[in-house]
Amino acid sequence: MKKKLSLLLSVAAILFSSCNVATTLYPISTDENDFIFKKELIGKWKEIKDSSGYIQVDTVAGKNKTLFLVTILSPDEENKAIIDTSCFMLRLIQLKKEYFLDCQLDISNTFPKNKGDYAQWLIARHFIIKISFDGKDKIYTSYPASDKLIQLIIGKKLSLNYSKINKNDYFILNNPSELQKALIESQKYPALYEDKDVFMRIK
Repeated sequence: MKKKLSLLLSVAAILFSSCNVATTLYPISTDENDFIFKKELIGKWKEIKDSSGYIQVDTVAGKNKTLFLVTILSPDEENKAIIDTSCFMLRLIQLKKEYFLDCQLDISNTFPKNKGDYAQWLIARHFIIKISFDGKDKIYTSYPASDKLIQLIIGKKLSLNYSKINKNDYFILNNPSELQKALIESQKYPALYEDKDVFMRIK
């Protein structure tokens, strides 16, 4: 996976080179009333372990302006002086006391250089990211690593169905209500979210 796509999915720094994250067929919710606006998310952010680019978060649409547009700006892999951009759409939802992001590639505004890069996006994948806010200038993100998530499913700790696509690449097939129940239940297993990243506001 190209670094810019990894960085993007790192709206919580989620993927990096390992791509060890499960995606879902359905969003967390299809009900506009479930999504919330949180002004702390708006701004320009840099992941503290990666100085190659930054993430710009804007509110663009949706009921009560709850659809966030995320633009990832990062150096081109072949020419470091050129900046590549990738765009994602975010929805923020609160489940019990925790916040989660539903992240989806905005394919209409993202143009991979190689046609082959489109293949993994032919199905509308959703990336689920846990997020917490530390004041107005710092956010913490984490994601359920696929290997640990699958072990919990196999052990019948979480009631989810999945399909394996490639090595460490899993597709969760459950509908939104089932996803929400599983995400709430997943809070009993903190090791699932131990891969954390920190973003600092730069503007």
